[in-house]
Amino acid sequence: MRRILQMLLTILGFTGCDLLTSCIEYGSPYAEFELKGTVSDGEKLIENVGVSFSSNNPYLDSLTMITDHKGEFSFKDSYTEATDFQYTLIANDLNGKYESDTIKGYILRSDFKRKKRDDQWFDGKATKTENFILKEKNGK
Repeated sequence: MRRILQMLLTILGFTGCDLLTSCIEYGSPYAEFELKGTVSDGEKLIENVGVSFSSNNPYLDSLTMITDHKGEFSFKDSYTEATDFQYTLIANDLNGKYESDTIKGYILRSDFKRKKRDDQWFDGKATKTENFILKEKNGK
């Protein structure tokens, strides 16, 4: 009888599991990143400005955002593990009225915040706000 029970449990796969310990999980940690801001001339917000994003983080793609009618831009992404990285933003007025401007910034591991402490895979979310003030061409 004991042999039959062992064979039955083997067929069901219970010989490879230890019910008293936790299971091994597969996957990788991930983090979320948000970069947002505005473009203005110091008085009014400017729409139709291309804001190019690039970084030394290999998990984040370089891209260009266009400011909306409120002069706002936003970029959100998620990637593997929260790490320190540097980013560069370049604002180019697509209408040609304003000079370009560049902002360099850093995201540090300490910038990532977690809401749930029980999520083993989520390293947190970092949010940065960068605002451009562009000067008009012709020195104004």
